[in-house]
Amino acid sequence: DHAWEATLGAENADALGLAVTAPVVEEFCKGLFVLLVFWWRRKEFDGILDGIVYAGFVGIGFAFVENIGYLGSAFSENGLGGGLFLFFMRCVLGPFAHPIFTSMTGIGIGIAARTANPAVRFIAPLLGYIGAVILHGLWNGSTLILEGAGFIYVYALIMVTGIVDGSDVLGVIPIEASDNRVHALFTLGSLAVAIAALVRRPASARAAT
Repeated sequence: DHAWEATLGAENADALGLAVTAPVVEEFCKGLFVLLVFWWRRKEFDGILDGIVYAGFVGIGFAFVENIGYLGSAFSENGLGGGLFLFFMRCVLGPFAHPIFTSMTGIGIGIAARTANPAVRFIAPLLGYIGAVILHGLWNGSTLILEGAGFIYVYALIMVTGIVDGSDVLGVIPIEASDNRVHALFTLGSLAVAIAALVRRPASARAAT
């Protein structure tokens, strides 16, 4: 974000940081943990459905921890009204945003798990990651277009479609809430928040801690 600011100015840097830097960094960190699960539990990672499920739980863990940070700051800096508004936007309107974004990476890894073609095994996860970044970028950048009204269209495209399609997936998920894998995936998503935050911080700030 600081590199954008030095080149383009504060206002443009904020916009690019929101719509470009954050999606690229955050989806990479989440996707990295999904890929780790693929390597770690290769025999249980059978295809696209597993990719969606595992990526979804990593996304949930990421969103949970990220929301705590944002909500804490909102209540502290903007009072009760600002905190409740952010809670409504992040936890009521968009609770499944991160799982939906990262499921694209999971789909790519799931495709790779089902093929013996080396090219597909490399390209599919990469395309999935690019899809996750695009969805995340559209979501974050939607408030910057059409004077904020762009969020309505992007919300309908991503969230409503994702929830409808996701409800079909939930009916066949072979994982129970008590399963240790759920807790592990949730923890991995939580760790991804810390890594993404560290990557996005300027070098001077990282050196000071």
